[in-house]
Amino acid sequence: SNIHKKDMGTGKDEIIFSDEIRTFAVLDDNIIYTKDRADAFGSEIWLYSPGNKESRLLVKSDYLVSQITNYLPEPSSPGESKVIISARYDWENFGIYSFDLSTLVFEELVNTPYAETTPWVSDGKVFFVANYNKTYRVYVYDLSTKNVYQATQGSYAHSPVLHNQELYFVGMTAEGTNICHKPLTLAD
Repeated sequence: SNIHKKDMGTGKDEIIFSDEIRTFAVLDDNIIYTKDRADAFGSEIWLYSPGNKESRLLVKSDYLVSQITNYLPEPSSPGESKVIISARYDWENFGIYSFDLSTLVFEELVNTPYAETTPWVSDGKVFFVANYNKTYRVYVYDLSTKNVYQATQGSYAHSPVLHNQELYFVGMTAEGTNICHKPLTLAD
């Protein structure tokens, strides 16, 4: 896989680095990414530094990380930051976890017998998709209260993004797949 940087004004495209990348997120000064482990089920979590053009292995994990999104809370100590991931153990469904980059510890946020995927962080909340009750909807995990709320109703919603308190997501209608939006409302 190649990670590219593209100047949207000029159209200039540059390959930043290449590796066997499953998923990645851009942090302030680095890129965190995962690779599938070759020796066992799970992922290797790597940090790439564009400054010195080097990757370093942070940890080998028994979790298979499928998606990662940056989450940089107000650090309580210098260098502290976390990312939110969708991950699973072998023979389990994906759940939502926090991964601390300084301690290299996973913290389970939402993990049920159902699949929880496509995390996206905004306003102290983790937006994700789950197929509870056989229906894919957007749910929200509040990082401060640790409660889960339902954010969409219909029969299908995916790829949530919050902008100006409007929830945008991919939804299905009789006409096909559409980008939908609605004011953010949360239900228990």
